Amino acid sequence: MGIVAAMYVVKVLFKLGAGLIGSEMLIADGIHNIADTGEVIFIIAALGLARRRPNQKFPLGYMNIESLGSLAIGIVLGVLSLRMFLVSIAGAFTTFNVQWATPVLSLVHYTPSTLELRHLPVLLAVTLGSTIASILTGRFEMRSGKRFGSQLMADDGRETLSDAWVEGLTFVGIIANFLLHSPIPELFVVAFLGWKLFDTSREIIKPALDTLLLRSIEGEHEAGIRAIAENSGVLGVQSLRTMRVGRHMVVVNMKVLVPAETTTAEQHVHKHALVRSLVIYLSGLGYLDAKYEVRYGFPNEPDFEMNP
Repeated sequence: MGIVAAMYVVKVLFKLGAGLIGSEMLIADGIHNIADTGEVIFIIAALGLARRRPNQKFPLGYMNIESLGSLAIGIVLGVLSLRMFLVSIAGAFTTFNVQWATPVLSLVHYTPSTLELRHLPVLLAVTLGSTIASILTGRFEMRSGKRFGSQLMADDGRETLSDAWVEGLTFVGIIANFLLHSPIPELFVVAFLGWKLFDTSREIIKPALDTLLLRSIEGEHEAGIRAIAENSGVLGVQSLRTMRVGRHMVVVNMKVLVPAETTTAEQHVHKHALVRSLVIYLSGLGYLDAKYEVRYGFPNEPDFEMNP
């Protein structure tokens, strides 16, 4: 993540420098990258906390901190997509001299890029170089996230690749502006980018919320767990509950029914084989870790009562 932070600092310096000589769009993107730099610092802190060992207060560890970070990334992308939609809609209405459109563009701090030919080489060089850097860094983050089991790092990689979409289409927009000598192409580019960022935001926010709300895993996957347990030689499954912890961990709590004469040793052997089957099944679904709580009972077992 230190490499990513350094990349953002370099991008900020180049974009702000190039923007000051001819592109309000690059200035805005440079300011966006300043926020990205702060986000990377937050991610580094969150990754450190997420890897702290479980304790008595947090018996399942701090893995949900990663989901909180992913949620923050998703919200940032959603806000940026809203800004882009406002720019594209209000910008289109300014061409018809609609009165409310100009104040809206001023509110979101948008100014059409310059159309002076002498600035074109610098703008294109900075934008193209920034696009390539974002693609390489985003892919590096996503590979590292999968390797180290960090969904937060992978999500930030996806955001970095979204930055590449922004920068790449900005590159196209700058060329189109100069060729047509009009800011209209830029508005189409901004509208498409808004849709891309909104879609990425939705894909990140939903699973992060599922984890933070401690929701169960997908119904079909839970049915698969039940089927494995029922076919493991027990009389049946009395109860089953799953819970997401972190983006790639699940807690499985179940109670299975066995004959009353089943010994404790036989239960241990059965649990070992059952958990091994569940590990194979859940790893195939993308879960990197799980905690299993398997309890044993027998049919017609009396309810537990606590006497005073």
